[in-house]
Amino acid sequence: MELKDIIKIFRRWWWLMVLLGLVGGSAAYILTPKPIPLYQASTTVLLSQGTDTLPDVDEITRGQRLADTYGQLMRSRPLLDEVISNLGLDYNANALSSAVAVSTLQGTNILTVSVTDTDPIRAADIANEIVSAFILENAEQENSRYAASRQSLEQELAALQLELETTQLELYYVDNDVEQLSADLQELDIRENQIGLTEAEQNLQGQIEQQLGELLIQQSQLKLQLNQQNTRYSTLLTSYEEVRLLEAQSFDILTVIEPALPGNRVSAAPRKTLNGLQGAVVGTILGFGIAFLINYLQSAV
Repeated sequence: MELKDIIKIFRRWWWLMVLLGLVGGSAAYILTPKPIPLYQASTTVLLSQGTDTLPDVDEITRGQRLADTYGQLMRSRPLLDEVISNLGLDYNANALSSAVAVSTLQGTNILTVSVTDTDPIRAADIANEIVSAFILENAEQENSRYAASRQSLEQELAALQLELETTQLELYYVDNDVEQLSADLQELDIRENQIGLTEAEQNLQGQIEQQLGELLIQQSQLKLQLNQQNTRYSTLLTSYEEVRLLEAQSFDILTVIEPALPGNRVSAAPRKTLNGLQGAVVGTILGFGIAFLINYLQSAV
């Protein structure tokens, strides 16, 4: 087909091309869906590793890896199911996971939990609840690591405390008996020096001396037992404090630096004008194709 034939087709069927261009552009403009606004809210969290010393390079690197791991756990199904339950959301875990993004600031232990939702307030609520639920879950897991040792030591300390109190009470009564028998024996000794003792009093003196000797032995044993119990109690108490110190030092602390506020709009409105222009171009091309086909059929006849 020569150029003059193409120009002839344009002159004859221009109205069809314009018509289909208008139809195509109008249809594309009208059928472009109404924009659904999306909002994003973010909660910023600092991960502090439990240590009293300044972190070195290796510890910082481990902290960053731990922050990345925590970021993955914050998008796990069990945690998201808990968040859905706590907030009463009409979501499932998969849908919520696609709306949640967790990122770490390069070179730091700072995490940002971002949630995208059609409701700006709900986006903020979800972001804050994810962090709150994770902090609580993490604290429970950290506590469970030393719970068995701590509880065992607490039980031993309680039992030993009871033994100490029992020994102290027994020693109190023995001390009183020793004091009383010593006083009775001293009184008999004074009487013996002054006027002498009757046979009955001599027998009583012998019994008192025997009882006093037995009590002194018992008293010595109780004092030794009490000393051993105090030593053991001190050792257990030291072990208990060491466990609590280790627990505190190994505890990873998550601190909310900046809670989420109602989200900012992040979605762009669908390009209705651009879609209309594209529809007009397609309609015009389609009109030219139809005109070319009609012209071809008429020439063939």
